Amino acid sequence: MAELRSAVEVERKYDVAAGTVAPTLSAFSSEPSEPVELRAVYYDTRRGDLARRRITLRRREGGHDSGWHLKLPGAEGRTELTAALADELPPEIADRVRVILRGRRVWPTARISTTRTPRIVRDAGGRAVAEFVDDLVEAVQVSGRVLRRWREWEVELLPDAAESPEDRGRILDAIEEELLRAGAAPASAASKYARATGRDRLGRAVPGPTRTALGALLPPLTALVDSCVRRDPGARADEPDAVHRYRVEVRRIRSLLAATRDVLDPAVTEPLRRRLHRLQTELEPARDSEVRRVRAAALRDRGIPDPHDLFGRYVLARAEADHAVAVAALRTYLDSRGYFRLLDELDLLIARPPLGPRALRRSTTVLRRDLARQARRAARRLDAAAQDDLDALHEGRKAVRRVRYLAEALTSGADAILGDPVSRLGTAAKALQDDLGDARDAELHAERLEELAAEAEADGLDPTALRDAARAERKTAVDLLARVPEARRAFEAARGEL
Repeated sequence: MAELRSAVEVERKYDVAAGTVAPTLSAFSSEPSEPVELRAVYYDTRRGDLARRRITLRRREGGHDSGWHLKLPGAEGRTELTAALADELPPEIADRVRVILRGRRVWPTARISTTRTPRIVRDAGGRAVAEFVDDLVEAVQVSGRVLRRWREWEVELLPDAAESPEDRGRILDAIEEELLRAGAAPASAASKYARATGRDRLGRAVPGPTRTALGALLPPLTALVDSCVRRDPGARADEPDAVHRYRVEVRRIRSLLAATRDVLDPAVTEPLRRRLHRLQTELEPARDSEVRRVRAAALRDRGIPDPHDLFGRYVLARAEADHAVAVAALRTYLDSRGYFRLLDELDLLIARPPLGPRALRRSTTVLRRDLARQARRAARRLDAAAQDDLDALHEGRKAVRRVRYLAEALTSGADAILGDPVSRLGTAAKALQDDLGDARDAELHAERLEELAAEAEADGLDPTALRDAARAERKTAVDLLARVPEARRAFEAARGEL
C-alpha cells in the first residue's frame, strides 16, 4: 500500500465580484504564475456521510498536486491527505474513511472546474509565507444537475510561514486587510464543495446545551461518539496509545448511558451498552499487551540482573507476539457488519434520542441527582471491599470511574452544566481510579511474570530475574494501595459538597 502525503491546510477564502482587480499586497512581495486548469470530482455516499463529518473526498487533475485528496477537520485548519492519481479510490485513502463509509459506496456528487491564477507571497525577509490564488469556478451538482459559477480569492499559508498559531494569524490578517480594501468579502461558503452543493458549510447540526437534562446530555454524548469515529483509523493502524484512547471513549459512553437511565430510555440504551461492551472487549487484548510491553520495558530499565535475557526472550517477545495477534483480531472486528451497525445505532441515538422519564426536566436537578446516586454507589462498593482484595476493589474502581466520566462530561467546555463542586468530584474520582487501576495493573503483571518464570524454569533456565521483577511489581501494587485511603478521603470530601 502506497504511503499518503499529509499536510495541514490553513487558509481563508473570499467572495469577489467578476471585475475586481486583485491587489498588489503592498506589505509583501509576490511572484505571479501562469494560470492553471484544475478539474475535480467530489465523492460521497448517497446519504452524505462524509459531508456530515465535514470531510471532503475528491479526485483532482491539473496543477502541482494531481491525485486523490482527503480533507479532514483539525484543530487549526484541515489535514489534507494525498494519494497518487488513479482511476479508482486508492486503498490507503479508503482505509482512512472506512469507519465512516461502513461498507457503503461513494458516488460523484459534484464536478468542479477551476481556472486558477496563483501568486507566491513573500514576507520582508524573502520567505515564502503564503499562496494567493484568484479562482474562476464552475461547479455542477450531480444531483439535479445544478450549475453554479463564481469567482473567489483564497490565501493558504505555506509550510514555513510561521511556527505559532498567533504568528500565522497575523500573516493572514495582514493579507486580508488588503483583500478587503480591494473589494473582497469573507466567503459566504466554507469551501468550494459546500457552495457547489448549495450549502454554506459542511457538517451536521450539533445539539447545543439547554436547560433540560436531555439538552445537557446530548452535546457531551455527541462529542464522544464523534471522538470514537476519529479514533478508529489510529486503532486500525496500531498507532501508539490509539487503542487505549479509543477504549476510554467507549467506556465514557457506556458510563454516561448507565448513569443517566432516567434521561435516555434504557430500553434502547441498555442493548446499546451491551454492544458497546463487545467493542470494549475487542479493544482490550491489544491494550493489555501494550501495557505489558511498557511495564516490562520499565522493569528492564530498572537494572534487575538478567544474565539470560529472560525479559527479551519471554516477557517482551511474548508481549509482542500477543500484541500482533490481538491487533489482527481487532482489525477483523473493526471491519465487521456488527461494528458498523453499532456505529450507525450511535448516530441514530444522537439524531433521535429516546426520551427517558426525566428527559425534559431541569438539567441541573436531574443530573446532579444522577451524579450523587452514582457517587453513593461507588462508596458502597469500596466500603464492601477489603483493602487487599483487588477483585472487589476493581469493582469499586469501575463505579468510581463512572462517577468521574459523568462529572467530567458535565463540567467540560464553555457550556458546562454544573460547576466547581462537580469538577472537584471528578478530579478526586480520577485520582482514586488511577491508584486502584495502577495497583491492579501491577498485580496482574506480577502474576504474568510468575507464569513466565515457571516457563523459563521448565526450559532449564534460572528464573530469578523474572521472579525479582514479579516481587518489584507486587511492591508497586502495595505502595499504590497504601495511597488509597487518602484518595478515598478526598473522594468522600468532594462527594459531601454535592
